[in-house]
Amino acid sequence: MNIELRKKILYRSTHRGCRENDWLLGKFVNTNIDKFSDHELSLLDQLLSENDPDIFSWLTQKSPSPTKYKELVKKIISFNEYTK
Repeated sequence: MNIELRKKILYRSTHRGCRENDWLLGKFVNTNIDKFSDHELSLLDQLLSENDPDIFSWLTQKSPSPTKYKELVKKIISFNEYTK
């Protein structure tokens, strides 16, 4: 369990600079951070390094996400649809 990476991801998921992404990502990460495997944490860290407009486009399904993020993006979308 990488505590420093978890802290970094928690912070970066809620301080994006794009309020919409803060809400979509932050709520998902806050709820699920303790359930992520090391691989999922690494992938989420990579996703958070992407540009905000791209992330928002993927999460709102306006454009397809890169293959490596497909499952993670599906989980985020599903979570946000469920918690509306």
